[in-house]
Amino acid sequence: MLSWRKTELERVFRAEVARLFDTELEVIAGANALLDSMAVPMCVVSNGPVSKMQHSLGKLGMLHHFPEKLFQAATIFNAGNPTGADVPRSESDERQCRELHSGG
Repeated sequence: MLSWRKTELERVFRAEVARLFDTELEVIAGANALLDSMAVPMCVVSNGPVSKMQHSLGKLGMLHHFPEKLFQAATIFNAGNPTGADVPRSESDERQCRELHSGG
């Protein structure tokens, strides 16, 4: 049985995920071109921390598509995974997400 504290387990887990992103994560062919062609506002909502999204999207050359548009679900939604209905769909929704995310 593991005797590590939760904080230590999380630190080790996040370090291993970062290592795997650095060594194994690959862009899907055509994904950057698709993002380049999008003419609608976009954001990313994830259960992971914003730093993880920054790491993965940065490695894949996609981070520039989402400046200040990365949100951790737990800071926006009450609990659990967001549904399609929860994803910001307008500038007003996006602004509300940003305000919720920043605590304002």
